Amino acid sequence: MHTFILALFAALRLAEPNAQPLDTDDEMADAIGEASQADPIGHDVRMTAILLTVTAWQESRLSPYISGDSHASWGAWQVSPLSSGCSERELMVPATGAVCALAMLHQSFEVCSKHPIEERLAQYAYGRDCDHRLELSRHRMAMVRHLSREVQ
Repeated sequence: MHTFILALFAALRLAEPNAQPLDTDDEMADAIGEASQADPIGHDVRMTAILLTVTAWQESRLSPYISGDSHASWGAWQVSPLSSGCSERELMVPATGAVCALAMLHQSFEVCSKHPIEERLAQYAYGRDCDHRLELSRHRMAMVRHLSREVQ
């Protein structure tokens, strides 16, 4: 799983000429792999790993030690401590940040279950409901589909 996730990172970086590997890539790959295997969405470990990777790429370019939204969101997945129940410190550690983000992804998929699968990240992206940020959800799910075909 580790090698597969590092291949996902490399595939994403190919699209951005200035994107470089980070010192935290191995730690991030381990965190994504462990979280995906422990609690996969729809019993699909591979898709869950790709989804966690795409989300971290879009939110932080895989950098676990950042905050955003005026310090309202933290870590590689830019999760809010208020909505996740995880502390800022937990969100900035790849292993716990991945678990917290995955719980939020599960919640978004469940809350948005009446929407097409391409729109089930809307609640994760918006934080309140499934009727906003639909285009962002569609874009991320398109990236998941693309990577699932490109990276074996």
